[in-house]
Amino acid sequence: MARKRRLVSNCLLDENALAVYLQERAGLSQVKAESIASRILDQVINYTRKGKNIGTLDSEVLIRKYISGIPKAAYAALSQEKWSLFTSQVSAISESSNKKTTKLLIELEDKYQIECVILRHNKRTTLCVSSQAGCKMGCTFCATGQLGYEANLTRGEILQQIAHAQIFLKSSNNSEDERRSVTNIVFMGMGEPLNNYANVVAAGKVLVDVKRFNLSPGRVTVSTVGVVNRMKSIHADLPGVSLALSLHAPSQDLRQKIIPTAKAYPLHKLMGALKEHLRQREKSFGHNQFVMIEYILLSGVNDMENVAEELAKLLLPLQQQVKVNLIPYNPIFNPQGLAQTFEAPSEESIKAFKSVLSKKYGIFCTVRTEMGQDVNGACGQLACVAKAKPDYSEDIEDMFSPKKSKSQLRLTTKKQRRHKPVHLKFMDNRLLLSGVAVAAFLSLTAIYVRRVL
Repeated sequence: MARKRRLVSNCLLDENALAVYLQERAGLSQVKAESIASRILDQVINYTRKGKNIGTLDSEVLIRKYISGIPKAAYAALSQEKWSLFTSQVSAISESSNKKTTKLLIELEDKYQIECVILRHNKRTTLCVSSQAGCKMGCTFCATGQLGYEANLTRGEILQQIAHAQIFLKSSNNSEDERRSVTNIVFMGMGEPLNNYANVVAAGKVLVDVKRFNLSPGRVTVSTVGVVNRMKSIHADLPGVSLALSLHAPSQDLRQKIIPTAKAYPLHKLMGALKEHLRQREKSFGHNQFVMIEYILLSGVNDMENVAEELAKLLLPLQQQVKVNLIPYNPIFNPQGLAQTFEAPSEESIKAFKSVLSKKYGIFCTVRTEMGQDVNGACGQLACVAKAKPDYSEDIEDMFSPKKSKSQLRLTTKKQRRHKPVHLKFMDNRLLLSGVAVAAFLSLTAIYVRRVL
């Protein structure tokens, strides 16, 4: 059983908590407190979108220097307790060999760990965010599912992932990264988003708010294994936001074997919720609405042509309203090591499966191009496992400095900062001086030997 969270730090990205605090400590009315909290959030996010790293500032300096247009009573109240942009910190960064994927390992205030992944495409930059630490859905092919449930993230902790990613991109030594901003958000990281519904919805509203992150609702995708009641309500709470259903099997029996919690959400109810969601979207936006169907391919389990036939027949009534995304299995890690539960499908079986869906039944189907597998950042691999532990530490302010190498990935606490590595330039000077000394010694020795002889 997950322990109860005890959070003491205050995050400026958590608008509701900020409004309640101002109401209680500054003696403001509810309407006034909510208005001021909204104004503060607008300003903080504006700095974040620009990649300005204000998260490391002392809370009083942050509020006095960067927050304007709020009454003195609010300033005084905010100075009484620590309010900051970050209540979490990036503790490790892993970059894929092709530089297209960056995984951020983030430690929360109460020591839980989560991961988010930056995915660089040609015309967009997608951030895969986590909604929970761990996950209770128990999917047998997913590393997060093997961790079990640990904690729901607050709305502030969800939004902090976007802030961390944006600051990383804008502070990068890579000129291409500096031109990038997060353009798409997918709730496909750690956790089942619809099991943390209130906080995911609250964060989603901030993401699509034109005064804040200003993302088009269509650029935000929420993925679910199938929490039926929430699938029916998410359109009303987040209109226009895309839904992705992690189906993974065309029958209830097979689905229960690879997704233990599927027993609570029978397939016929799941499909009913999917149809209801599509009906709501069509009522709001007209025809041509669709839902993504995610389907992981496990060799010898659900990648056979007869299973593809079953899947096609299940989806055929929604032929024009679904887009199937096939995901070849990625090897997963857990605290005990590499899990050998499943194997990835062959290229032949992937092509055959796709052919049944697209060519025989006319269902739109793509195969996901996996990114970040070499840093355990691909679909199903997130379990807070680093590819390799860095051999030294570095402070977060230094990490974003252009003077530092991006290979210096490990961050640290203030206590550990005393043990910083010797700078390479200093080492070069020492080597140069040593070389000069040796050369001088050899020269004098040669002169002495000639005189003796």
